[in-house]
Amino acid sequence: MFNTMKKMLITLLCAMCVCGLNAKKVKVPAGYVDLGLPSGTLWAVQNEEGYLTFDEAVEQFGAALPTEEQFRELVKESKWSWNGSGYTFVGPNGESLIIPAAGNIADYNGRKAHLNGTVEHEGDWGRYWSSSLRKGKDGTIAEPHEGLCLSFEGHNEIDDGFPLMRVSSNRTNKKYSIRLIYVK
Repeated sequence: MFNTMKKMLITLLCAMCVCGLNAKKVKVPAGYVDLGLPSGTLWAVQNEEGYLTFDEAVEQFGAALPTEEQFRELVKESKWSWNGSGYTFVGPNGESLIIPAAGNIADYNGRKAHLNGTVEHEGDWGRYWSSSLRKGKDGTIAEPHEGLCLSFEGHNEIDDGFPLMRVSSNRTNKKYSIRLIYVK
């Protein structure tokens, strides 16, 4: 009886090994990285080209823009550190993603009008639109053209453990970077 059980155990272990070897891995689309986040969100490895206002970003990319919750998950579930020109996020599975301090573009009135259309704070600040609208304290939408963005100003600002989600209004014509997501 002992030999029979031993043979059954060996057979079972071999079957488990074969099944494990033949298990299909989820294929990650080209240009995205799977950080092993609980939601299954995949992040684009590079920014989209150029800078857009909130309305332009939502119109052009829609559901491919991360939500406020997806940005918060990225920060909460990853180990992140300043790399000298942005942040490196290492996910629970050991894969990494770099979010560069790509700066922003603002249209000014008055004394800074000469800066209109130029990229400012590149290498120090990062501003990335989410698809989420800003909500008031009562939970209702504050303004239809006010979106939330991931925002950091160098490495000092998020040493407290969380990048700030700042309110940015389309009415100021600020143009921020775009990083897309893909949900499995």
